[in-house]
Amino acid sequence: LERWLERLGSDWFVAATGQLCFHVQPIADLRTGVVYGYEALVRAQGERGLIGAGALLQAASAQGQSRAFDALARREAIRQVYPQLGPGQVLFINFAPGVVYNPDVCLQTTFQACREVGADFSRLLFEVTESEAFPDLALLRRILERYRAEGAQVALDDLGAGHTALTYLAELRPDLVKLDRGLVRSLCA
Repeated sequence: LERWLERLGSDWFVAATGQLCFHVQPIADLRTGVVYGYEALVRAQGERGLIGAGALLQAASAQGQSRAFDALARREAIRQVYPQLGPGQVLFINFAPGVVYNPDVCLQTTFQACREVGADFSRLLFEVTESEAFPDLALLRRILERYRAEGAQVALDDLGAGHTALTYLAELRPDLVKLDRGLVRSLCA
């Protein structure tokens, strides 16, 4: 009953997936202050205004569309945001590892979107989101290796929060780690 009510409460989801847009968050080099790249943050235009990532992800789950939505968001981030990057800047793209059951199959549409816009894979950085537990580290390692095989970089997002543990750091050897703000909030300069 709860699942059915969630579906009814997210009847707007299908229309919203046709209206995806992205806010971009600058990622700066702390030493120089120069913007290194931008993180693509998914949103959708709804009847009552902008719909945030949390509501979109929750609705995707309620509709049984988590895999399709994650893939769509990755493709659209590449199509919409990559062409706006400055020379040498990197596009940070979030992905939920639990939706990629076979990296050789599931990531093909992502790589196709890259080819469509002429993306330099070395200027893409795929971030493992902290939103879910992911106990199958061997599969996660295969996913990250597949991204790297195309020339992209990989990152762990919000290390120290949610389900992202230090174990992931040792096992996955990411190119970049983004620390959870809770770990650095009370540090002094």
